[in-house]
Amino acid sequence: MLIFDEAISNLDQQTAEHFAQTINRLKGKVTMIFITHQVPKGLQVDEVVNMGQHAMQMSLVEEDV
Repeated sequence: MLIFDEAISNLDQQTAEHFAQTINRLKGKVTMIFITHQVPKGLQVDEVVNMGQHAMQMSLVEEDV
């Protein structure tokens, strides 16, 4: 699994598109999660989850042992 957190936020458009082409070669071989404000042009994604203003609250569930 690869997790990209704002991986393209500081890239110019041409470099971001080149990054997308490179990442597209991994599609179907590895699970990838992108945390980003904008999906780079040309990136082939299966699903986009928009958290919006009402982001989901996540908490740790502790199990009794």
